Amino acid sequence: MAEIIDISDRHNSEARNRYAPPTRVRSMREAAVLAGVSIATLYRVIASGDGPRTVRMSPRRRGITDHDLCDWLEARAK
Repeated sequence: MAEIIDISDRHNSEARNRYAPPTRVRSMREAAVLAGVSIATLYRVIASGDGPRTVRMSPRRRGITDHDLCDWLEARAK
């Protein structure tokens, strides 16, 4: 299954790299549109363990970082 990362502690300066550019977290809908797949397909691929890594945005909401989405799309293209 895809790995879920908790980003709820955003203000912890030790947990983030100060020199890294900010990473945008896309909603599942945005990620599906950018990947060119339906939301149902995106959820199915994530559930099978072959999808991009997701992050927990709130207790009931998940998203995908731009970096993880790009990595997944590049791996899919090979």
